[in-house]
Amino acid sequence: MRRTLGRFDPADPNMPLGPYGSVGSVFNVVMCGLIAVGAAVGGIAQHQPPLFIVTALACVMEIMFVRVMLRARRRAREREGEPQERR
Repeated sequence: MRRTLGRFDPADPNMPLGPYGSVGSVFNVVMCGLIAVGAAVGGIAQHQPPLFIVTALACVMEIMFVRVMLRARRRAREREGEPQERR
């Protein structure tokens, strides 16, 4: 059984603004992309190696966030009753 904070569960996929919800996951992808681009530009402009480490970590996180976003979109489509296409 999962522990929740009262009625609020941040990992609930039915919460659209949560990190696993349809809107929250898109927000995570966009913000992490901005951090990755900003760190890369800063690393190039200021010649700071630690910013390239931040860029690498942001790229790994971006891959994870995109996977979560795709799952959230798939769950949202299934809830709406649209047919699922598989490749």
